[in-house]
Amino acid sequence: MTDLSSSFFSSGLSKAASLRGKLLEALGAEPEWTVGTEDSPDVVWLAGPVPTFLSVQVGGPLTPRLGVLTIRTRCAWVENLDHARLMVDDLNRHTTLNRWVVLGDPGPTNWFDLQGEDQTPDWMDTEALRRALIYPRPAPDGPVSVEAGVSFVIGDPSTDVPFEAVLLIVSEQIAKATALVTNEFAEGWGEAAVADLDGRQRGGISGIRWSTTTTTV
Repeated sequence: MTDLSSSFFSSGLSKAASLRGKLLEALGAEPEWTVGTEDSPDVVWLAGPVPTFLSVQVGGPLTPRLGVLTIRTRCAWVENLDHARLMVDDLNRHTTLNRWVVLGDPGPTNWFDLQGEDQTPDWMDTEALRRALIYPRPAPDGPVSVEAGVSFVIGDPSTDVPFEAVLLIVSEQIAKATALVTNEFAEGWGEAAVADLDGRQRGGISGIRWSTTTTTV
């Protein structure tokens, strides 16, 4: 993983990394199930059978005092995109605090095609530009997954969230994702994104049907 030490002139980035460390400690993240250091842009924790990614980045070139901490829990690899979209829509309607997404979704058919006349320059195709802002083009042939996530902006009293609230939100996200994965919620549209660390997997729940596809952290 890339070392962030050369970028720590940003107070926002430093504060985001500090919050991440405090959060991992409060969650009880074990070193033997964690990958990355305090200077890494991404830290991965196997709290259960699926991985949780804790990523830090600067708020923006004009706001170096602000940092962003994003926590994503990968739940499943998608095989049936339409069914996965319906599942994510249902989760977002009936669960709280976290956002469920189909990461890498190619979008509706022709969504990224030019929307203007054939002779219209790309920079004048306002509808295509608007759509690109709504949903950036995914990597070609990249994997598609269902993930739960939440982001926090850190570094200013007007944006800071109380730590107790951050801990509650992230704890609920990991618990919800683990409960779904261990109850075969991906059956019919995908495979649980079971991860391993140096060949080791977490879980051990009796009766779970493990996917044959694993992600190596």
